[in-house]
Amino acid sequence: MRICIDITSNLFGPSGIERYLKNLIPELINLNKENSYILYENNSMGRYKIQNIPKNPNVSFISVRWPMRLLHKLWDTWNIPKIERFVGEIDLFHSPHCILPPLRNGSSILTVNDMGYISHPDYYSNKKLTGSLGSMLIKAIKNADQIIAISEATKKDIIEITGIPEEKVNVVYLASEDTSSYIQKFTIEIKQRILSKWNINRPFLLYVTGTIDPRKNLGRVIDAFGIFLETTKLDWLLVFVGNSVAIKSDIGNILESSSFRDRIFLLDRIANNDLWGIMASAEVFIYPSLFEGFGLPVIEAMACGTAVVTSNISSMPEVAGDAAILVDPFIPEQIAYGIAKVALDESLRKELEYKGKQRAKLFSWRKTAEETMWVYKKACGMLNIQ
Repeated sequence: MRICIDITSNLFGPSGIERYLKNLIPELINLNKENSYILYENNSMGRYKIQNIPKNPNVSFISVRWPMRLLHKLWDTWNIPKIERFVGEIDLFHSPHCILPPLRNGSSILTVNDMGYISHPDYYSNKKLTGSLGSMLIKAIKNADQIIAISEATKKDIIEITGIPEEKVNVVYLASEDTSSYIQKFTIEIKQRILSKWNINRPFLLYVTGTIDPRKNLGRVIDAFGIFLETTKLDWLLVFVGNSVAIKSDIGNILESSSFRDRIFLLDRIANNDLWGIMASAEVFIYPSLFEGFGLPVIEAMACGTAVVTSNISSMPEVAGDAAILVDPFIPEQIAYGIAKVALDESLRKELEYKGKQRAKLFSWRKTAEETMWVYKKACGMLNIQ
């Protein structure tokens, strides 16, 4: 097959889609040496280079420089230009986001991370953009030949909102990045060196996020942290890893008014070596998000051997299984109680660490690639499905 994958989302740096592409594409390439892959990007801003893609004679890169708004307007209004104008004839086009260009021939696959733009628009900061993206997503879902949903929760939302047939939606789970090479070399001394580098000098709770918007629930996390400290009397820290400027913009008032502001650390996006070291050193990883398509940080923390407290709604219970403490993310007292339960019970914490490692092993990018390839073949009519 001649397969084109849209990697335009890679241009905007760290995000769930960027991590999806970075991990999926190498596995697809290694999975089948007969397929040829075209990695397409509309790099109209020219500010980011393609990374983490292995060199391979069956892989080619095509970068166009059309103004994105103009191109999307032409696609949406006139159904032109066909994507083949840029990439040549293809058997299949795979889009990992809410934009699906028109095709002259071939089949189309759309990966849907979540339906939050439509189901929970209030969970996003840019309301105008959210509405526009939601409209594009619904149109893309209806036009695609097959859909990849990254969780059963997302599949359910897709069917309920769009009414498309269930057989058109295929669940393919994501996975943690391979942390084993990092974790194996993390001696106590190395972990301590990493923590010292970031001035983390006490036991701590950890929250990691790539994007900052209301659904990440950071305000209630800070409230819960205060309740946790007051009830347990523990001298612990709360460490956020993400865009510190965006975090301050989103919850600045709550953050600065906290009685425990001096115990709350904001770390900007950091290199994987340090991130996995910090994650493996945390006493508890907390992720009480209000809504997720999958919840990659949950699996990543489990892979690092850290006990997890996460939400009892959306995709989190599906991803975490019985390897985490589940809490109501709308109630700070319950978040605090879940954290305290793990913090004060060492045997429970050890049990969750073990279960988490076993749970994380059930997800792999190799498996994601194999199941994605199955959907490719299904879309192209290459499977005998009764």
